[in-house]
Amino acid sequence: MRRSLIITVLTVFALATAAQEVLTGVSENPVLKKHSFKAAPQQDSVRLTLPFFDDFSDGAVYPDSGRWSDRDALVNQDYGKFPVTVGVATLDAINQYGDIYPDASVFPFQADRLTSHPIRLDSVFSPQPKALTPADSLYFSFYYQPQGFGNDPQPNDSLVLQFFDINQNDTIIIEDDDPENNDTIILEGWNRVWASGGMKIEDFADSNRYFKRVMIPVTDSAKYFNKDFRFRFVNYASLADNSLMSWQSNVDHWNIDYIELDQNRDIGDTVHNDIAFVSGAPSFLKRYSSMPFWQYRSNFVNEMNTEFEMLIANLDDEPHNASYVYHVYNPSGDIIETYNGGGYTLNPYYQQGYIDYDNFANPDVTLLFPFTTDSISFVTEHVLSSDASLSHRNNDTVRSTQTFSNYYAYDDGTAEAGYGLTASGAMLAYRFKLNDPDTLNRVKFFFNKTKNDATQQFFYITVWDDDNGKPGSIIYQSDRGVMPEYGQGLNAFTTYDIDPVPFTSKNATFYVGWQQTTSNILNIGFDFSRNSSEHIFYNTSGQWTPSRYQGSLMIRPVFGTAETPEQPEPGPQAGKLKISPNPARQYGTVSIQLPKEADEEAPLQMKVFSVTGKVIYSGNYSRELPLENFTQGVYIVRVMNPSGKKIYTNKFIITR
Repeated sequence: MRRSLIITVLTVFALATAAQEVLTGVSENPVLKKHSFKAAPQQDSVRLTLPFFDDFSDGAVYPDSGRWSDRDALVNQDYGKFPVTVGVATLDAINQYGDIYPDASVFPFQADRLTSHPIRLDSVFSPQPKALTPADSLYFSFYYQPQGFGNDPQPNDSLVLQFFDINQNDTIIIEDDDPENNDTIILEGWNRVWASGGMKIEDFADSNRYFKRVMIPVTDSAKYFNKDFRFRFVNYASLADNSLMSWQSNVDHWNIDYIELDQNRDIGDTVHNDIAFVSGAPSFLKRYSSMPFWQYRSNFVNEMNTEFEMLIANLDDEPHNASYVYHVYNPSGDIIETYNGGGYTLNPYYQQGYIDYDNFANPDVTLLFPFTTDSISFVTEHVLSSDASLSHRNNDTVRSTQTFSNYYAYDDGTAEAGYGLTASGAMLAYRFKLNDPDTLNRVKFFFNKTKNDATQQFFYITVWDDDNGKPGSIIYQSDRGVMPEYGQGLNAFTTYDIDPVPFTSKNATFYVGWQQTTSNILNIGFDFSRNSSEHIFYNTSGQWTPSRYQGSLMIRPVFGTAETPEQPEPGPQAGKLKISPNPARQYGTVSIQLPKEADEEAPLQMKVFSVTGKVIYSGNYSRELPLENFTQGVYIVRVMNPSGKKIYTNKFIITR
């Protein structure tokens, strides 16, 4: 029987035999939902040349359409456990639109694919054109990992690598009486060249290696040395048993990293001329990933981290001198803080592991954010640089956004799993602490979907006071049951209104969560990137028990009255727009021109923000912007392409 997800420190699965807390996969991905505009065309006419490389470090959501012809895999910095470099491509049971596959079943089914564009293996063109032959020693290599921070693939599930043989790509037309309804069968020429059965990450990893490398020689010139060579990864997944309908969420995660195809290699080619970040940028805050700015302002010294933890690796077999800095940008794109870690000689990873030099590995945090507004975001950019001629540069930079809004959050907004309790009447409580008196009036939840929406069961939103470090008396419970709803907006959170719950003392501790009415799990989002397990408690037998799972629930208590404004995040990656006249006259018009190097990929999106982050205008990019609905003041314009990878920004002033 297919088992669903129960995760301990090493991520262990088992069936529930008694009331308990469980983790499942996720059957809807909010990040993909947010980006699920029309799928990219196959672009099979695109032909690439050697070398081929991708380490998925560019921060996109979908695979780069310049290299890949499908969009099933999720590019992310969350699912990989100690990847080669920051970012992986994750294959699972969710399609490109963020939904579980409609034909998903308890038996292995073909799920995600990651397919390259055609690659010319007939010839190389640099430094001079010549035909390729097996004597040129072509090797295809990649790193892979089952499960990571997701769900472990079962032994009958698998990850498969296939090479395309155009000689086997025959087309057969089956004719019937109606010529308009002829059936076409394409016998695709995909040859299986490698595969791995599923397993748990703790059974897979050895000697602290969480990703394993595969090297495959490409030697069959009759099949592969042509202008239409392609490769693809396919995963075969299976859901939980039908008797556990509320557990049937996303499963069988495989993470892929650092794919290379090139000539003049050999089986021992394991060295990479690369210095890279291995993990994403951390939060400035010590306890939370986000919190209300007025609560931060009341106790800002104790709320801030004193240092970051950065994972950096030299993947070469020789030492390299490098420098490290980070910059913090306000919403206008101005630098408000710079940290300079200086220079240091980085020894190879195989000799000493991740860099342990404090100025790089644990840079100081001395910034105190300026007290300007109640809702604001800041962008941080961490940059490695070296005088060495390194092969890959995308992984030398990582960025993050620090948001202050009207809610508390431990999570980072991405669910790697789902959490639930298996007992009717069970209670879940999540601990938060205020700095100043405040009033709780809403709660945000992110619930994972299951197949056939089996988790849509009634529950009661509940708030408790504190009793010596555990939930105490109930101080609020909704007077009627509510059901999990699946949000369509940013991060797919759903906001539930509750009666105001005032906290009149400083440093008040409270707990927010639910009491459920059935034994079906509710599948709340669970984030592995930040560990707040010490604040999670559950009650299935009359006693409160601390959670055994390391991670954070996606539950966010909301204070104040205003909804969170959307914040511009121009950051250092933004190009400059040309805006004229500037200053502009009220009720007039301004011209907004893209920089010369801009790629006017349609449809470009444009937003205009006030300096406090309120969205004043949102729509398609236009070279002319009428100002009849604008008042005097300073505004920020942001134009971006559909992928969100290219951003252009500037600010302008409106006077009388």
